[in-house]
Amino acid sequence: MPAPEREQAGARRVTDGAALDGDLFELFAGLNERHMRAVASTSRLLDVTRPHPIYTRGDPADHAFLVKAGVMKIATIGPEGREMVLGLAHRGALIGETVLFDAAPRDHSAFAHEDVLVYALDRQLLLGFLR
Repeated sequence: MPAPEREQAGARRVTDGAALDGDLFELFAGLNERHMRAVASTSRLLDVTRPHPIYTRGDPADHAFLVKAGVMKIATIGPEGREMVLGLAHRGALIGETVLFDAAPRDHSAFAHEDVLVYALDRQLLLGFLR
């Protein structure tokens, strides 16, 4: 899913601003209240059904993703044209965090291995916290 704002088969936006629940709170526990509100207002909670993509190779790297529930599969296509599973991501895993260091398009894909709830975290907001 190149941009969380764009819906596609198997994916739907649950919220337009994630609640400040335990998952986000743990990840951003060191932030002050103003910054926590910024995270909540810019984050999107997505409900993606198996086997649909969260993002695919070549998509813009404009969000990192935090798994709230379910399992994501991270994969790429190997030299022989076969899928190579790079890993599975479970609740609490942060995926696509390379957006903090590199704005190049995605070089792998992430799919719902099981139905998954995942927060889309805006790259620009995350970068602002690092400055």
